[in-house]
Amino acid sequence: MSVYVGRVLARLSAYQVPVVVLHATLPTGRQQELAAAYAGKSAPQEDGAAVGEGAYLRLTAVAPGGTRVVRCPEPSGRGTDVCVGRLGDGVDVLADRLERERHGVGCVLVIRNTVRGVLETGSLVRGRFDSDAVTMAHSAFVDVERAEKDRDLLRRFGPPGKAEGRPDALHIVVASQVAEQPLDVDFDLLVSDVCPIDLLLQRMGRLHHRQRGTGQEQRPERLRTARCWLTGMDWDAAVPDPVRGGAVYGAYALLRSAAVLLPHLNDQRSPVRLPTDISPLVQDAYGQEPVGPRRGRRRWRRRRACSRHTEDQAEWASAFRLGEVGCLGRPLIGWGAAGVGEVDDTRAGRAQVRDSREGLEVVVVQQRADGFLMTLPWLAKDGKGRQRGGIALPQDQAPSPFAGRVAASCGLRLPMQFFYAQTLEAAIADLEQLYVPAWQGKEARGCLTS
Repeated sequence: MSVYVGRVLARLSAYQVPVVVLHATLPTGRQQELAAAYAGKSAPQEDGAAVGEGAYLRLTAVAPGGTRVVRCPEPSGRGTDVCVGRLGDGVDVLADRLERERHGVGCVLVIRNTVRGVLETGSLVRGRFDSDAVTMAHSAFVDVERAEKDRDLLRRFGPPGKAEGRPDALHIVVASQVAEQPLDVDFDLLVSDVCPIDLLLQRMGRLHHRQRGTGQEQRPERLRTARCWLTGMDWDAAVPDPVRGGAVYGAYALLRSAAVLLPHLNDQRSPVRLPTDISPLVQDAYGQEPVGPRRGRRRWRRRRACSRHTEDQAEWASAFRLGEVGCLGRPLIGWGAAGVGEVDDTRAGRAQVRDSREGLEVVVVQQRADGFLMTLPWLAKDGKGRQRGGIALPQDQAPSPFAGRVAASCGLRLPMQFFYAQTLEAAIADLEQLYVPAWQGKEARGCLTS
């Protein structure tokens, strides 16, 4: 993606299109690459001065053929000090720790790196606490349920005026990366698997997001200091080692994230200060200099493997990117040719622009014992009070527009196990057996057409 974005910026610069890039946790090196791509080869060489590398608010401007101009305005608004601590891996360890907080009457957010981790944690925690005191949110819900989960989180933990009122008893939300998205929610305590530092800082942004009384006096007394417990690591090892999340983010990224946080762990005198520490932590984690304790050869092999993977990605992307902008006066005929044929929406075309396994998204309905289809029976009513669950879906004709929209809103991306070529082909073959011809015509109004 970095290779593609660089070429897009170069072309936009050539056609004098202004570009604004907004990012909360962009490493300095990447900022310089984006600026250089827009400035072009004719731009004067920069003096190499690291202007404002430690500043959280940094504005970088560059014109085609010009040099970077960097300004660092003073941040406004309050900051948050987050005390970061270690928590041993294991769901039982987490549940035992939460037991100590059950009298704190607070709102706790637990973020796992995988949906499986969410399900395991949520199941055990519900067994320890009142099931009504535990909410789960992850990407394996169908679309309409995910949207309802977001609305429910805003109703419970959102800003004043939008939230109906924070729970008056201990409530635990167990979530996957969906909690990283820009939901305006506010929690008293955070438990998170270790993840890349920029994502972890986003997760910390859900902690004490709002001022609740002078000195946070409206929060439970034990939770008036923002605290984040980090798990998913073997903290007892000589060098902390990832236990979970390596398959999602890569072990080296997790090691770097843990390494830059070591000075803050279990040290009340050295909390993570937001937003002041955001830029230094990001630059250190994504820099080339060694961080943390001296690592053995195994760690450096991980670094080399990560570097080789990045280089392979860039080389692969270079084979499919658009050519450079032509000379002035040259016609635009063939401007989109990347040298490998036209990129389309076929599986081969998508493979040219996506550095990930091909996914499969399905629409989920329920088949009754008598063979008839219906929408998922547990769906809640819509905003107008209309019943969405259990609507019959005829197979000999198109469903009603409302029933079709309800069914289409139950999209679900299948898990990673289906992304392997052999499994994917078998899944598609099975799904094709469920093809309903009556749903493909104009009468379906596009709701359920393939």
